[in-house]
Amino acid sequence: MKHLITLIFSLVISQMIFSQQDDSVDVTFYYHPDGNPNNVYLPGEFNGWVINSPVSLMSYDSGTNTWFKTVRLRVGGPDPLPAPVSVPGAYQYKFHADGVWFPDPLNPRQNPNDNNNSYLFIRNPTIHYLLPNSTPTSGIIRTRFPEITAYLFPSISSEVDTATIKVTIDGNEYASIGTGYDESSKKLSFTVPDPLGDGEHQLILYAESSTGTSGADTTTFTVQANVIQFLTLLAETWKNSWRLQGAIFNETGGFDTTVTSAQIIRYSPVKSVVSGNIHFVGFI
Repeated sequence: MKHLITLIFSLVISQMIFSQQDDSVDVTFYYHPDGNPNNVYLPGEFNGWVINSPVSLMSYDSGTNTWFKTVRLRVGGPDPLPAPVSVPGAYQYKFHADGVWFPDPLNPRQNPNDNNNSYLFIRNPTIHYLLPNSTPTSGIIRTRFPEITAYLFPSISSEVDTATIKVTIDGNEYASIGTGYDESSKKLSFTVPDPLGDGEHQLILYAESSTGTSGADTTTFTVQANVIQFLTLLAETWKNSWRLQGAIFNETGGFDTTVTSAQIIRYSPVKSVVSGNIHFVGFI
């Protein structure tokens, strides 16, 4: 009888572990530093916010100057919630480098009720780092044909159904783009085929798993891709002289290197400069 009870107990534990793993997603977090930190940690609700520990220490790829760490997370987020200010359905986290705590620079979602922690909704599939987005690190897009990228992480018992991947920009849907998904890296790349105008654009990414569950993410990004652009910030005080800087871009967002000269014409005689009254051609 004792052996029978032990066997049943072992089966129950095995089923619980399998169920937990079956309902989990292996998510990789990335950090691209401007400098050269000695160590970078990934503390969060999934590891008790620990630092200075192998549990949260990220690995470093010197070839790409990227810190990364993969964490197995429960679909639907932690249950129960770790704190009253936690985000239902998501895990909160931050980066910690050389004694400094900071949110994920490429994640626009932060919780103002809990120290501006970054947070990520865990679904099957989980969509992470949808770019371009509204973060300062992503920045203003200088091409009318931006490349849309994102990581799509399925649960460990399923795969991403690439036939269901679609991108919607300002209501315009692009389907049948699954060929841009790399199964090994879990990264999607898709270049917008239609030119985008200047201004803010809404971006939606949708995908399903092989088990029929779905994930989606929404963000915004700004395009400034006029052929002629001033790059100098507006002056806040009067100076006798200051440098104006501008450029001409080609249709892919790069500099038009065929232009070799420029002309600036100032019409207003008063001591102020209005960008609309200055016209130039070429590089300055």
